[in-house]
Amino acid sequence: AVRFGNDEFAAVDTVTNRDEAVELAGSVARALQEPDLIDEQEISVTVSIVISVFPDDATTVDALVRHGKTALQTGRSISEPFHFYDESMHQREVRRLRVASLLRRAIERDELELHYQPRVRPDSGKIVAVEALARWTHNELGPVSPAEFVPVAEDVGLVQALGDWCLRTAVRDLLRWRSLGLTDFRVSVNLSPQQIVPGLVERVLDVTTEIDPHSIEFEVTESAVLRNPEQALALLNRLSDHGFRIALDDFGTGYSS
Repeated sequence: AVRFGNDEFAAVDTVTNRDEAVELAGSVARALQEPDLIDEQEISVTVSIVISVFPDDATTVDALVRHGKTALQTGRSISEPFHFYDESMHQREVRRLRVASLLRRAIERDELELHYQPRVRPDSGKIVAVEALARWTHNELGPVSPAEFVPVAEDVGLVQALGDWCLRTAVRDLLRWRSLGLTDFRVSVNLSPQQIVPGLVERVLDVTTEIDPHSIEFEVTESAVLRNPEQALALLNRLSDHGFRIALDDFGTGYSS
C-alpha cells in the first residue's frame, strides 16, 4: 500500500474475480471503520473504496491509478463504502472539467444570464420582490442546468466570481428598472456558503455603491448559516446594519427544528 495524498491510499492485490475483490474491499472497510479510543473519546472514520481491475479497466499501473482516483470523486458522494470503476465515471469527470473551463470563461465574458422569479403577495397579487437566478446556455453544450454548473463552481473555486457576477448584474438591472419608474420591489440574490466568508461585506459594498441597500435582499439557506454560525451571523448582521435585507431559506430543514 502507498499514500497518495492526505487521505488517499492505494493498495495492490491479486484476485481471481470480482467477487474476491468485493470481499477484500469489504474486509478493509470493516477494519478501517472500527472505532478507536483516543483520550477516552470513541472516534470512527468513514471510508470510500474504489476498485479498478486489470486488464478490464486498464492495462497499465498509471491508468489503473488514474481510473481509481476518478472513481473516488464519485465514490465520496455514494453511501456504499466501495464500488467498481466504470467508463461512465470517466465521462462524467471529463464533462465536469469541460464545464469548469467553459464556466470560468463564461463568467469573464458575461455570457450568463439572470432570470427573475417574482415573489407575489397572495392577497393583492402585487410583486414585492424578484429572485435573481443564474442561467447558462453555451453554444456548444447547450443549456447547462444550475444543478450542474453551481456544484462545479463550488468544487473549482468559482463561487466568488459567480456570486460577484450575479450581484453586479442584478444591480445593473435594478438601476435600469428604477430609471423606468419601477421602484416598489426589491431584488433577492442568493448567497452560497462559500461566499459567507471574511471580505463578503466589502465585496458587496463595492458593487452596490449606486443602489439603495434596502432594494437588495440576500437569501441564505439555514445550512449555509450553520456551517459556521458565529462567522455567518456576524457577517449577515453587518450587511443588515448597512441596510440590506436578509432572508433565510429552507428554514426547518436543518437543525432549527
